[in-house]
Amino acid sequence: MRQIESFFLGIIAALGALIVELIVFIIFSEFIDKSSMNISFSDLFVIPYFIIVAVCIEEIFKYLIIIKRIKPLKTGGLSYLINSFLIGFGFFVTEISIAAMNGNLPPIITLGEIAIIHIGTAGIIACILKTRIFAKSLTSLFAISLAILLHGTYNILVSSDSGEKSNYFIIILLAVIILINTISIAHTNKKLA
Repeated sequence: MRQIESFFLGIIAALGALIVELIVFIIFSEFIDKSSMNISFSDLFVIPYFIIVAVCIEEIFKYLIIIKRIKPLKTGGLSYLINSFLIGFGFFVTEISIAAMNGNLPPIITLGEIAIIHIGTAGIIACILKTRIFAKSLTSLFAISLAILLHGTYNILVSSDSGEKSNYFIIILLAVIILINTISIAHTNKKLA
């Protein structure tokens, strides 16, 4: 039951992030010269500055939901990681559903990449929060910053479309995310044994 709840909390986090992104877009659109530039909400995700703002908003919402889920899951084990992965999965499903409703469903390979980004950064945030590397506030800042760095780098690489070189960096980035989560799972399993 907790896993289903985590999935739906991921959906809520994604919708909350979308609302804040819309508010930022509305504020941003008030300050641009409308005669020289006509930007739609989806066009805004190609502008590097807004890519970073959107990633910050998304990762902060993931963090807020994960921190709420980890507190009741003090039992340890893999439950906090699984629930965090499901939060990321809920986030991913919401993002893809919105893209599909707009007729912008990406290719299967890109869907896999986006899933790794959302599920993986949620897992990384949970892992860092659970291990408490630094003092509580520094640990939170580190978790959010690392997730923003990984997610933001991916989004900028995808939007830059620099060709084959960019694709190699994307593969390396996704491998790093998978590796961090795999080590986290292995470390947790070792503690349980």
